[in-house]
Formats: sequence, C-alpha cells, structure tokens
Amino acid sequence: MRETFSRVVDFQKFDARSRGWASIDCPKAVAETYLDREGKWQLPMLTRIITAPTLRPDGSILEKPGFDEATGLLFEPQGILFPPVPPTPDVFDVVAAAKTLLELLKTFPFTDEHSRAVALSAILTSLIRPSLPSAPLHAFTAPIRGSGKSLLMDVASMISTGHETPVMAQGGSAEEFEKRLGAAFLAGDGTISIDNCEQPLGGVLLCQVLTQPMVSVRILGQSKKAVLPTNVSLFATGNNLRILGDATRRAVVCSLDPHCERPELRKFTVNVLELIRQDRPRYVLAALTILRFAVLRNL
Repeated sequence: MRETFSRVVDFQKFDARSRGWASIDCPKAVAETYLDREGKWQLPMLTRIITAPTLRPDGSILEKPGFDEATGLLFEPQGILFPPVPPTPDVFDVVAAAKTLLELLKTFPFTDEHSRAVALSAILTSLIRPSLPSAPLHAFTAPIRGSGKSLLMDVASMISTGHETPVMAQGGSAEEFEKRLGAAFLAGDGTISIDNCEQPLGGVLLCQVLTQPMVSVRILGQSKKAVLPTNVSLFATGNNLRILGDATRRAVVCSLDPHCERPELRKFTVNVLELIRQDRPRYVLAALTILRFAVLRNL
C-alpha cells in the first residue's frame, strides 16, 4: 500500500538543512490508517481476477484487458493474445467449436452421453463462472482409480485459468470439511477440487456455496469472518462417489469406466493438457463461441 500511494501521491517533508520541501515515500502511518478504514474505502469491488476472456451476465463479451466496472472482474491475459470472439456466431461456427472441444474428450471412457455432456458443461461453466450468480458442482466418479477423473477436471481448469485445478482433501468429519472448504475459498482460486472423496459428499456450507452469490466463512485462527463471492468452479472426484442430501439437486455427475483392472497403465498418443498449454486461446475461443451462440438463441 505504501508503494502504491508513493506512486500516485507526491508526499513531501520540509528539510531544515536545505530549507525546502523534499519528496519522500508514503509514511507508514498513512497506509496503516487507510487499511484500518475497512468499509469506508471509496474503491470499486474486485470480484475476481481472470486470465481469459469471458461473458458478462447479460451475455456480452468481456475481452478487453483491465478492470471491468460492470462485473468487477479484472482481466489480466498474462501476455497471451486471445482472438476476438465472434459477436454473432452461426451454426457452422458452433459445430466447428464443438468439434474442437470434443476432440479433447475423445479418449475419456464416458459411460454414456450424459456423462460426456457433463464434462463439456464443466469446460463451458468454468470459463464464465466468474460472471454467474451460481453454478452446480461438477462431480466425476468411476469404479476404479486411474480412470481419468482428475485429468478431466484439469482440462476444464486449464482452459479457464491456464493451470491445473488446486485440490483439497475432504477431511474426516463434516466440521473439518467445512473448515477446509472455507479456507479454499479464502485462497481465491478460480477452480477448486474436492479430491478423492472417500465419504459421501454434502453439508450446509457446500449447498450454500453452490446456490448463493456470497457466503460468510470463518478465518482460521481468528474470530473474524469474511464475506466472499462464490464465483468459483467447484469440482469433486471419487471412486463410486456419493452425493447426499440437498447437494444432490446442486450437482451434475460424470461417470467414467475404463473396463480394465489397471487403467493407469493405458497408453495414449495425445497429452490433452499439453495440447491446451500450446494453444489455449483456440479452446477458449471455441467455448465462448458456443456460449455466445446459446445467449443469442436464448438456449
């Protein structure tokens, strides 16, 4: 804060030896006083930092780097040049875009078309999640480990954020799970995975973050609470994953089954995450083309 104030304000102090005014760094007390005035800051609300173009809640395209006053999102492309999203894509554009995304999913052993649709939903939702008031949990389950559950959610995260999904453990109790989930939201990641769930998944806080635009969580080690936006893509993985209670209405489930005893030994000629790293703008453009088309057609 002192560095920021010093950059925009010319603080001066009278120098008795030179009998004149000299520029100085921002005094520490000024920065500390400003930080202590929480709730009185005359600043716009920053809801999330994104690294790829997205759509605003009204369906308009957000692709100009910098702070977007309409959404509170800060778009920082990190030196990546993203092609413009077509404002009025046609059916041929959408078919080509869908083919591009489905190519990434062709090696995954989906049990049915519903599961493939959930995987595609994870990709599309992650890219516009910062602008949505709520979104379902995307859960990935399989009868055996090594089936591709974690890789599938990393595909969605890599396209939307440029990196794999940060993971958290479920914990041994409902109280421990809620503490960990609250800490994960405080960390500010764009995607979160509840990884390798060994117990049925549910709980009050999970339901809240899946339906409410804001949630209050306790800061670990302190008596304070923080009110946070819930515009995070939430994933869960587990072998024979079970979802309980009201969370069942707030989740969509993708089932994988490789039909072999040692799926981790399978060989693939394509590394899907490396494909995204090499040409991430292509996949971002494909996803936003589909979403923009859906907005125009009220789908």
